[in-house]
Amino acid sequence: MYIDDNLKQEIKRVFALVSGINTVFLFEAIPQKKLTNATLSYAKSLGSDEMIIALYDSTVFGSAKEGFILTSKRLYSKYIMGSKGEFVNINDINDIYIDHSSNSKDITVEISTNIIEINNTGALGNEDKLCAMLYGVVKLLGGLKSMDSVGDVSKQLNTEVRCLGCRAINPGNASECEYCGVDLSAARKKMTTAAIGSIQHYNECPDVPDFGAITGVPLLSFENESDSTCINLIYDYSKSYVTQEKINNYIIALNNIGYNYDGYGDGAYQFTKSNRSIHLNMNDNDIAFVQIFEED
Repeated sequence: MYIDDNLKQEIKRVFALVSGINTVFLFEAIPQKKLTNATLSYAKSLGSDEMIIALYDSTVFGSAKEGFILTSKRLYSKYIMGSKGEFVNINDINDIYIDHSSNSKDITVEISTNIIEINNTGALGNEDKLCAMLYGVVKLLGGLKSMDSVGDVSKQLNTEVRCLGCRAINPGNASECEYCGVDLSAARKKMTTAAIGSIQHYNECPDVPDFGAITGVPLLSFENESDSTCINLIYDYSKSYVTQEKINNYIIALNNIGYNYDGYGDGAYQFTKSNRSIHLNMNDNDIAFVQIFEED
């Protein structure tokens, strides 16, 4: 797949998800020594027609002999020392996730006939960020075609549903996540969000990131005003897992797609882009309001 400047910028936006992880490198920032070690260790079949997009170093001492190399065509990986290197074509990847129901926090790359495990050692405490980045970039490269159109953060089958917060797989009849407590009803409301890259957006306003999907805060209700100029979304952020960092991630997502921060006023963070404005209001009753306005 050809990586033009526009796609490269989209990849960099998704890469911002792991900006705090010093074991992931992108494009020209990939250290040559790490790339050489990784190539010799598990990516000897890397083709001259493949653009190298990202390198993840999962080793303890920084040799990069285990981890993954993501290119425009393939994902190359090696789990631990002594294991064999593997690769999969981007177009053959069906899903990328962390199964939080197990004790392992390794990343699972699922293809039709097999799975590949990616060691989490190089991203301890940031596994979900790394997983989201890899998922988002693979999606941009044309992989994950078997997923539902809103499958970037939630995957629902007849027998299971994935949490929007921690992405754990839960039984299909579960009302809340068994691992982090998020209300799973929002994960089943497919009509409200759709995926663009690795970020969920509201169907009603495709250029507005979904506050709940990014922060893990469960959606209580939403409504459209009669004149269709305003959408009100109400979230419950009373759970202790909601941190300021997660709120900041939402603000960063808005900034990354061109929203300007206008400051804090009338009890809300205010953002504008063209004829649209967004107010994020978090009151003392552990309720968050996201209001989306359309200006004439």
